[in-house]
Amino acid sequence: MSGYRSSRHFLSSLSHSVDALRSDLNQKDEIIKETMAKVLELTSVTNAQKAGKSFDDVGKRQQRRKIMAIKEATKKALLFLDSFKIDAQSIILKSQVSKETMTIPLSSSSHTKSSINTSSCSSENTIDEVLFLLDSYGISDEFYHELSMIHTSLPRSYLVKQRRNNISTNIPSYRLPKPYFGCYRSLKESIIEETIQSP
Repeated sequence: MSGYRSSRHFLSSLSHSVDALRSDLNQKDEIIKETMAKVLELTSVTNAQKAGKSFDDVGKRQQRRKIMAIKEATKKALLFLDSFKIDAQSIILKSQVSKETMTIPLSSSSHTKSSINTSSCSSENTIDEVLFLLDSYGISDEFYHELSMIHTSLPRSYLVKQRRNNISTNIPSYRLPKPYFGCYRSLKESIIEETIQSP
């Protein structure tokens, strides 16, 4: 009989414990639901505050500012990559409105004055090819600068100018004045150079 009472007492206390746990869980459930409602309310307010003009609707200056903000936020978000010894080089974004894609470089490697950017689009061969096309078709440096600002996949204009200067240091050549395209070599300097070299 005492075994029956003890098991009955045990079941009764277990039942009270389960009821107490159930009421605690219900209270916690209510707290979680209230917290989730507050979070949803706050996020909808912040999203409504940020619902401004799209990237394509703003001017170039604002686009550059937005790109810089995206770049900094992405760098902060990808800090965990350092723990894996991985370095994010760039991110590719696509506009939902114009469907245009853009590549934003993330790593800022130091450049010396004579160094050439090591990214794939700015390799020495690519720069040489661009330089050949610019000189072949008489495209001005100003036009190429504007083009490289629009299409970020092209090598930067300062790299092309730098490469042209590196090549032209071997042979003294001069650009023709503005209405004309091309370059020339001074006849006087060529004759002096030839007479010095030949005995």
